[in-house]
Amino acid sequence: MERYTNALIEIDYCENLVLADDMRDRLDDIFDKLRDHKKQIQKILSNSG
Repeated sequence: MERYTNALIEIDYCENLVLADDMRDRLDDIFDKLRDHKKQIQKILSNSG
């Protein structure tokens, strides 16, 4: 029985690692877009000044 419990714990751990990696990729994409927006806003501000 303990073997099955340990297997479930390991599966959950691996699943969480995969989800964390997927979220990291999504966050990288989001921050890339935010950096682009920031550059565009800075360009607009420098042109209007």
